[in-house]
Formats: sequence, C-alpha cells, structure tokens
Amino acid sequence: MASTVWKGHLTFGLVSLPVKLYSAARSETVSFNQLHKSDHSRVKQVLYCQAEDKPVPRAELVKGYEYEKDKYVVVDEMHSYRGIFGSHVANVLRRLERIVEHLGGGFRYVLCSATIRNPGELAGLLTGREMRVVDDDGA
Repeated sequence: MASTVWKGHLTFGLVSLPVKLYSAARSETVSFNQLHKSDHSRVKQVLYCQAEDKPVPRAELVKGYEYEKDKYVVVDEMHSYRGIFGSHVANVLRRLERIVEHLGGGFRYVLCSATIRNPGELAGLLTGREMRVVDDDGA
C-alpha cells in the first residue's frame, strides 16, 4: 500500500476539500529514528523558552530579526493588521524605518502570513514600499 506523501485541504470560499497525495513510485530511501540508547524508545525534540524556563508549543513560535544582541523585530501574522489597528501598525513601522535610516542603518522588512490571499498588497500598504512575495516554501 502506498504511503501518503502529503495531506491537507483545498479551500474555495466556504468549501474545504480534503486532499491526500501519494507517491507514484516506491521510495528507496532508508530513514532512521532517534532512540534513547538504554531502552530504544523514540525521543522527541522539545522547544524550550530560556526566559520562562518552560517548554513552548509550536503554535506560540514566531520568527524575528535580531538587530542587536537579544533585541528583535517581529512582524508575524500580518493578515491581522487591518483597519484602525493596521493603520497604527503601519505608522509605527514607518516611524521605526525613519529612525533606523536617520541613525545610518539599513532597514529590511520580512513580514509573514500563511493565510492571506494577497500578501504583497497588504505588506505594501503596511510599509509604504513595493514588496516582493516569496511564496515557495522550499519543501
């Protein structure tokens, strides 16, 4: 029986269709699992917050750019920056850009959203710049 390569949903408005992708050829690769040496049980990777000294679920992860030691700029879930709140975020981003340029630095935006249809348009509205969309996940 062929194994599923990818499972997901295709969504068209209010209709969501489940989709499974199967490989057309049998895989000839060998994979290994990481095991605990003493009892051969599988181990799992745990993401850990150094500041709070506790594990962090993947749903609580964001990506940030470190501009100075332990100082980050994070703009995540940009699709939620709309309306009055979005205009405030846009003003803050533009002010931050002016300050950095005044101090002689360069400014580059990396905005993330996995759920918006028009990311380039919204990113342009937030930043006042023409944006390049990277929509290839590399997988």
